[in-house]
Amino acid sequence: SREIPKKYQESQFKAGFTYLNKELTEELEAEGYSREITRRIQVFRKNAGLEKSDKINLFVKTDQELVSMLKEFEGFIKEKIGASLLKISELNPSKKHKHQSKEKIKGKEFELFMDKVWFFNKINDGKIRFAVRNFKIYKTAKYLNSKFQKFS
Repeated sequence: SREIPKKYQESQFKAGFTYLNKELTEELEAEGYSREITRRIQVFRKNAGLEKSDKINLFVKTDQELVSMLKEFEGFIKEKIGASLLKISELNPSKKHKHQSKEKIKGKEFELFMDKVWFFNKINDGKIRFAVRNFKIYKTAKYLNSKFQKFS
């Protein structure tokens, strides 16, 4: 009988054995949290009626420990969730967001605050291109478009 250290799991297959290290490091734990938070955000986006191509601004409020864990995975999370802006902090967001959700993973609580980022693309009929972040700017863009069309 073979003696295997406790941190390894053995599995036999036709050509021999494989060994899996079951030890959970801080790096693995941080990656696990980042992947699960990313999955939760994707579900949150879907429940908010967003399309895959929609860009978002996302604010994540959580404790200092989780903020530190997620720091090195911010780029990964931002890319996977389609965020123009991602902020992870232990502070409350400075503005109200259209969508929000309270979540918990393995006893760690966090809150998600999300807004869709609006883009109006230039098309061939001479309309002005605007990146619109809120309704006031949208109304201004409609007004300017109507004025611009009078001069075209």
